[in-house]
Amino acid sequence: MAVFNLLSSVAGFVKVRFLIDKAVIDNMVFRLHYRITSAILFVCCILCTTNSLIGDPISCIADSSLPGHVINTYCWITSTFTLPHQQGKPVGTHVAHPGVGTYVEGENETRYHSYYQWVPFMLFFQGLLFYVPHWIWKNWEEGKVRMISDGMRGSMICTKDDRRDRQSRLVQYMLDTLHLHNTYAAGYFMCEALNFINVVGNIFFVDVFLGGAFLKYGTDVVRYSGLNQENRTDPMIAVFPRVTKCTFHKFGPSAIEVGVCHKTVLHILHDILGYRKTAACWIPHTVSEVQQWQRYAIAQDLLLDQYQKEGTIQKHDTLCVLALNILNEKIYIFLWFWFIFLSVLSGLALLYSTVIVVLPSIRETILKRRFRFGTPAGVSAVVDKTQVGDFLLLHLLGQNMNMVVFGEILDELSRRLNDYMHNNVPTAPSTMEMSPIYPSKEKFPKETEA
Repeated sequence: MAVFNLLSSVAGFVKVRFLIDKAVIDNMVFRLHYRITSAILFVCCILCTTNSLIGDPISCIADSSLPGHVINTYCWITSTFTLPHQQGKPVGTHVAHPGVGTYVEGENETRYHSYYQWVPFMLFFQGLLFYVPHWIWKNWEEGKVRMISDGMRGSMICTKDDRRDRQSRLVQYMLDTLHLHNTYAAGYFMCEALNFINVVGNIFFVDVFLGGAFLKYGTDVVRYSGLNQENRTDPMIAVFPRVTKCTFHKFGPSAIEVGVCHKTVLHILHDILGYRKTAACWIPHTVSEVQQWQRYAIAQDLLLDQYQKEGTIQKHDTLCVLALNILNEKIYIFLWFWFIFLSVLSGLALLYSTVIVVLPSIRETILKRRFRFGTPAGVSAVVDKTQVGDFLLLHLLGQNMNMVVFGEILDELSRRLNDYMHNNVPTAPSTMEMSPIYPSKEKFPKETEA
């Protein structure tokens, strides 16, 4: 139930933006970053932190001398490892599990896995990264589109006179601020470039986080699915192993801790040497002198080994089941394909914006095809007399308005632009008008040669 409540809050983050009448200040690719991708990453973060789905994230097999919770906590907060040279070998005959088998410390290569405790933090941080460009653009834009399109967004419910009054005020605003929106457009294009840099940077960021295994992760999984069942090795298990090894060191118990006191040692020694106790004295068994010396040597080694355990370091190799990796491998294979898809779309969107800035003819084509209710001559006049910033503002306004209303605005804007340019172009002055402008020659002394 708690998981459902958390997921519902994230779903509300995505859907509430569509339920409220808010101005659209970006394009669809831009919204894929801060709405969809951020929500996906936050949901994955929630799933990784809920133990109700998979149980304990790690469970280690240890002998009776080690408490289970101690070894589980130790292996979780430090790291576990697998053996690359044991990957791909038959399970059950050559290795116990993929990447888990015998090895010689210091000679065989080991691959340590210490990422799993950081996965929820990484996913949450990535979700914030995908929201940052939208936050920057939202503060840069300062609600301009929302304010100037107020009352004209969505379906028209006002009267015809009210609509024409609002359109007239909008057109007048465009005329008053003509050629003053280039900085506005620069902020938008900068955030689009930041989106592209962000998604490509996240691909390499995750690759570093997973130890260089993310760049080819998706292609390896696709290649694996096309191989024969007998001759294939799952790359997801190599990157996200389900069973790993963990080494735990501890001090051996002392003689008192294992219950070996002086009298006990004496009993062990006499028993090995062939003595038996009757009443209050030790009576030797019927053994030869050679056998007694052999038993004495065995007793000496046994007792030496027993007392060497006191204060020495013992090594314990355990197997750990990482149940969380069954979820991690699905999350990251999805993120691999999603990041590739999003980076391609972001690159195309950035190329589209670059073409708009460089080629004015593309702006005219966009206005004619996207907003078909404006007359072609009016659209051409608008494009010829505006700059990139003005076009971007018109483009965003067109996304928020009814197409019929926006077509009327374009027609009125083109007409008033023609009148505005015509009334402000200076005409050639007459001779009578020029005479007071230039002073008479007599006021200036004649130049003489030096």
